[in-house]
Amino acid sequence: MNRTSFRLILALAGLAVLIYGFFSGRLQASFQQTPYSTGFIVVVLIIYAAFNVVKFFRRGK
Repeated sequence: MNRTSFRLILALAGLAVLIYGFFSGRLQASFQQTPYSTGFIVVVLIIYAAFNVVKFFRRGK
C-alpha cells in the first residue's frame, strides 16, 4: 500500500467518524460542551479528507 492510498483511507475513516458522531448525537453534545475545539477538529478533518481525495484521484493523470 502506497502513502497516497493510506492517506485516503485515513481521510475516509475520519469522515466516517464525523458521520457516525452526527447521526448518533455525540457530535452535537460535543459542540454544546466545547464548541470551538470541536469545530476546529471537524474543519481540519473535512479539509484533510477533501485534500487527500482530490490528490488520490489526480494521481492517475
